[in-house]
Amino acid sequence: MPGTRRPWPGWRCSPPRRSPACRPRWPTRPAPSSFSLSQVHSCWFSSIWFVGMIKKIFENISKEDIERLVAEERQEDRTLDYKQELPDFNDKKQKQKFLALVSSFANTIGGDIVYGILESQEDGRNSGKIEKIIGVADKNIDQTILQIKDLVNDLIEPRIVPQVLIKGVEGFESGPVLLIRVTRSATNPHAVWMDKKALFYVRSSNSTDLMDVDEIRMSFTMAKMLVDNIKDFRQERINKIINRDTPVQLIAGPKMVIHVLPYEAFALTSRNDYTESFSRNYSELMPYTCVNPEPRYNFDGFLIPCREKDSRDSTAYCQCFESGNLEVVLTDFVYTSNGSNLLRTDFEIPLIQSTKKCIKRIISLGINAPVVVFISLLGVNGYSIDLGPRFGNQLDIIEHNNLLLREIVVRDLKESVISILKTPIDTIWRACGFPRNMHYDEDGIKTNLNL
Repeated sequence: MPGTRRPWPGWRCSPPRRSPACRPRWPTRPAPSSFSLSQVHSCWFSSIWFVGMIKKIFENISKEDIERLVAEERQEDRTLDYKQELPDFNDKKQKQKFLALVSSFANTIGGDIVYGILESQEDGRNSGKIEKIIGVADKNIDQTILQIKDLVNDLIEPRIVPQVLIKGVEGFESGPVLLIRVTRSATNPHAVWMDKKALFYVRSSNSTDLMDVDEIRMSFTMAKMLVDNIKDFRQERINKIINRDTPVQLIAGPKMVIHVLPYEAFALTSRNDYTESFSRNYSELMPYTCVNPEPRYNFDGFLIPCREKDSRDSTAYCQCFESGNLEVVLTDFVYTSNGSNLLRTDFEIPLIQSTKKCIKRIISLGINAPVVVFISLLGVNGYSIDLGPRFGNQLDIIEHNNLLLREIVVRDLKESVISILKTPIDTIWRACGFPRNMHYDEDGIKTNLNL
């Protein structure tokens, strides 16, 4: 059975003001790739990964996949919508209808919009069934894609995260099929702004409907729940590690804990089980410096523990949860010298490399952003970092036993992991009395570490 999956969200909302001068605005500049969980607001109703959508990672969808819709007799549904022609974006009604469809997918469980599909007719109306794939007669598909992106970014607020994906699939009679994929958004509910009015839409069955007041209120409530559930998961796991309730017995001493938690893992009705996927090519998730892995299935999913020869205790493990969550625990980042308890000066190397492995594996499984990353150091009271005489042998010790660093929400999984982890790594160095990570200068340029 899948593990606990709960929804999430949260910002407070007041009724939209009608005066354009007073109209509430969301930021129009691009948001950073990673940001605080408290800044993210979402409403997640169920699993998005391949629920009714074209069953393939977006970048890999080909002509054969589009044609398979006919062979499988795929009909329009809650996550799939067919259109014959592109809308005329100079026509206000067509533009609003298009934006309503996009925002409705973002407000519920996501979906694919396929342009260039001729539907069969029933009683003079489109049946939702494919009669023929013809493509769209567009001489400049790239310009159309840019126009769609601008409309979505300018007239749907707040901005959809992750961003809407658009591509042309060549090889059809009249031109390419235009495919638009909208994932359930981490910043919903989204409003379409037209004529100084904010309109909220929801996807139900194969139609797009306006949300009523109760549905809008529920969206914000669910957003807060999801935020809380992710934070609760992290805290529950930390409590287990502190109480030595771990899947393997670890050597005594401080622990470095990395949690990489996809939003999708907390969807209300997610049915995805990644256990088998994690078990394949498990070496890709072996903890940093691991030399004797002992992979096995366990209650939570798939476990990759590592221990030294002739030792009962493990030095590290990676717990792969069936829902897609990942937990890495490391112990080999501290040492004792001349009676002083010290963090290794290169402690960020296993931290960065382990996080990089987790995100790379998540990408390979087709799990969507956003992903929440938590870093924790446990049992480190009295530890410091010794950089030698050039810093006056400074040994300011960590004052807290457990450093539970604030979350990082990553909305672009291709972002540099060093960039993602800059803030938590700087925080650890500050806990040891330094202004920042001293392996980088004030501009964030690496000085002497080979990462």
